[in-house]
Amino acid sequence: MLYRLLRRESHRVRFMQFGKYGGYETSERLLDWVVSRQRRWGTPIPVLLSDDAEHKYAVRVRDDELPVCASTGGHPQRIPCNRLPSGFGIPETDTLDTFFDSSWYYLRYLDPKNDKELIAADKVAQMPVDVYIGGIEHAAVHMFFARFISYFLNDIGVTKSVEPFDQLLPQGVVRGRTFLRTDNGKYVPEADVIQKESTFAEKSDGGEVIMQYEKMSKSKHNGVEPLLVLDRDGIDLTRLQLLSSAAPRAPVNWGDADTKGLKKWLNRVSWVVNEYVTQRSVSSPNCLEADSATEAHYREVYNYAVRNVSMLLEVLHLHNTAIARLIGLTNSLRKAEASLFGRSVEVERCVHALVIMMQVFTPHTAAELWSALCSVVAIDETKWRRTEAVTEQDWPSVDADADIDFILKVLDLSCGRVAVPRQLIEGLSAEKVLKIASEGSHKWFLDGLARAGHQPLKCELQRHEGLHVTLTLHFGDSLKEEYVKKLLNEMAAHRVKTKKSRKIATVSN
Repeated sequence: MLYRLLRRESHRVRFMQFGKYGGYETSERLLDWVVSRQRRWGTPIPVLLSDDAEHKYAVRVRDDELPVCASTGGHPQRIPCNRLPSGFGIPETDTLDTFFDSSWYYLRYLDPKNDKELIAADKVAQMPVDVYIGGIEHAAVHMFFARFISYFLNDIGVTKSVEPFDQLLPQGVVRGRTFLRTDNGKYVPEADVIQKESTFAEKSDGGEVIMQYEKMSKSKHNGVEPLLVLDRDGIDLTRLQLLSSAAPRAPVNWGDADTKGLKKWLNRVSWVVNEYVTQRSVSSPNCLEADSATEAHYREVYNYAVRNVSMLLEVLHLHNTAIARLIGLTNSLRKAEASLFGRSVEVERCVHALVIMMQVFTPHTAAELWSALCSVVAIDETKWRRTEAVTEQDWPSVDADADIDFILKVLDLSCGRVAVPRQLIEGLSAEKVLKIASEGSHKWFLDGLARAGHQPLKCELQRHEGLHVTLTLHFGDSLKEEYVKKLLNEMAAHRVKTKKSRKIATVSN
């Protein structure tokens, strides 16, 4: 009977967890620490080995005998040890992988000068780390070691949180233009290649060459000299090229960015700031205020831009899309009538928000533009600390009566993101938010699940004040990811069809 119950792996895991026998999944590949046969450097293993061939013993080094120092001669030193048969031991010469060294660095950064303990209790309260950013090799190797140590330190009461990192953001590699011979696969330096319309050839013999993007390396002759790029484009434009090319997790093809477009954007922002400075310089205290319709429009422009840029940076980590939203805000301001820069409170707010938010991507340009903004008297001097640098300004916030994002998640899939009034949804319980989703914003999707017999068993709510409310629904094992994706595709097609119908109806009227 028990055998039949435990035939499924998931059932065996639950059984072991219930009895506290273990029952936690482990990596099939990483079964132990990486040990290197290094003799002179690396993390030493505090073990003493017997120094005679007859007995194969090993004992750990006592705490009061630490640290174990490397020998200065060519051979391992003999250390007195009464726990071994010969009375002497030889230190283990193998070392642990360098990832072991950094497996708890995030704790030490919080308390680097503490020589009494690993970390003070008041400092450990700052854990866990908000976002772990690193290459894929860090996510695949270092994170395993860091999590292992974190679990151990939590078990012995050093830390309060089991997991050391709240979120993971693995970076994509930067790839360079790479040229290969089609006949022998040899890598060719770009300087030795000529381009004939859409084809490439090696200069020396005219052999056909293909161009593709690969991870930069000396052997592939596809590296880029950073100092040359900085001299040519400057720091801010170089940053923009990297950040606008792709999402953080995606690989970046260096040289593929629209440099002209990015330069044009920076010039447009400069135009906006210059127009504001000019209009405020000639504006009088008695000038005509902007009408209510104009103010309402630019208030909506402000809230839309701030909500989206903040959401993309803080929650979704899509900095390339955040740049696109800043470009959109710039274009909206470019369309404004010139005099509005001198008399509209909401246009002024948009201009200041643009410069404050762009400092994430172009800090030097933003600092110069902020200095220009502060050279004239603002319509509302209370909104910013204009005697301080742009880096000291508060991040723009969404108005209390503006819209925020309402996100629905099922099986860790985003199943809809709509803008809803902030006052309507913030502060509600998960059950009430589910009711809003079922009756309005996400009705089509949830009705589709209900028709297939799937009802939510549990709902969880995550909030980020002023940005989003995320409702995560948990269903039974019968709901599969394939069905959810199929329903999402149907929902997308339904939206397109509805949009077309509305356009036809508008034209008919």
